[in-house]
Amino acid sequence: GWRVANTISIDNEIIGEPDIECLEDEIRIWVKTRKIFADDFANQKTRKPHFDLQFGACGMKSLRSVDPRGMYYGITVVVSFHPLFITKVDQAYHVKCFFEEANKGLTAELGVSMIPTTELEARHGVPGCTYSIHSSTIDELDAGRPAGQPIQFARVGDRVLHQWHCNDQMYGVLINNCYVTDGFGKKSDVIDDKGCVIDPILITGIRYSSDLQRAYAESSVFKFADKPGVWFFCQVQMCMKKHGMCDGIT
Repeated sequence: GWRVANTISIDNEIIGEPDIECLEDEIRIWVKTRKIFADDFANQKTRKPHFDLQFGACGMKSLRSVDPRGMYYGITVVVSFHPLFITKVDQAYHVKCFFEEANKGLTAELGVSMIPTTELEARHGVPGCTYSIHSSTIDELDAGRPAGQPIQFARVGDRVLHQWHCNDQMYGVLINNCYVTDGFGKKSDVIDDKGCVIDPILITGIRYSSDLQRAYAESSVFKFADKPGVWFFCQVQMCMKKHGMCDGIT
């Protein structure tokens, strides 16, 4: 006759859904278990083990998305308590991370008058990005001199340096769709949607740092007739530097 063996079950289980972190080079998965999980954690027992999956490893798939624009990374993960077999307490998850390329608008206000000095104010835009104006030139940057602190005053005709900076190392930037306005309806385009200069009298072509996180342009301080100041508006397009997604953009 047949002998029936006693069933031995695994006295542990996954609690809730795993937490996912989308990091710069990998996906990190945190799993909470009912009891302390010691396998491969012999020196650091925990009830919430985690493991990291590098982009492109273990059959991870990547997919470029057009709308919304960005990159998907996806992988199927099986969390198993037994080193050889799949049991009823194990769980399988399809994990996805999406990195979006965004277009953000930044403004910088420049007050200009015919008197010798004029107030200059730069405003923070979206989180992680700034637009500031400095009493400097691109030639000085090329010579290794820093732009220095943002300026508060300038004279009509002074050369000033526009600087855009986004501090997320995963992304590069393209500055485009820039225009200047008097705040009362008058408007003049200075940079087109491809990031090319339209009116070199108002602002020079934009130059980018090697890490694509900073952009610079020069302009001569000017004003609209009979108006107290000017406002610059620029669009900041972000692209992921990985996999060449900034190629042809910035």
